[in-house]
Formats: sequence, C-alpha cells, structure tokens
Amino acid sequence: MLVLHRLENDCVWKEKNASVATVTILASSMLEQWSKAQDKDYVPTAAFLTAADGALSWQILATGEVKINTDAALFSDPNRYSFACVARDASGHVLEAISSL
Repeated sequence: MLVLHRLENDCVWKEKNASVATVTILASSMLEQWSKAQDKDYVPTAAFLTAADGALSWQILATGEVKINTDAALFSDPNRYSFACVARDASGHVLEAISSL
C-alpha cells in the first residue's frame, strides 16, 4: 500500500506517471521486505553500506523550515503498535505532536 500511496503522490504532486512494470517491481520489492521482516530467523546484512553512509551531519534549520521526526514500534502481539510524530520550527518550538500506543 505504501508503494501505491507514494506513486499516487508522485502522480498528483509531481505530475509523474508510473508504468505497470514500475508499480509491479516496487510492490514486489515491498512484499519481499515485508516477508523478511516477518521471518524471525532472518539476519539482515550490512553489505549494502558504503564508506559514504553516515557522512551527513545535523544542520540547524533555516528560518521558516520545519523538521518532522517520526518513530514507530511493532510488538509481538499483532494488535499492538506505537507511533509518534513531532514537528518543530527552526527555534525548536513544538508546532504539533501526535502519538499512539
């Protein structure tokens, strides 16, 4: 669903159209990632990382910019999850926040 949502946003806001092949490839990739996340024996590898990964550092926001932080957690109980989202302005003041458990 996230793939379709992202492609829909690209179509509406960026006037980009995706082919059926692109949608199929992206959806297949998301399904594979989801399947691996469900496998308790799967051990992810860091082989895809490069020397440049992690080279970015934090920078102060320019006036008028907003920073949004999100976090989520899934629990072993399939009916339990948690999420949080905080939006702050360049001065660090909280503009809006939401959370759920």
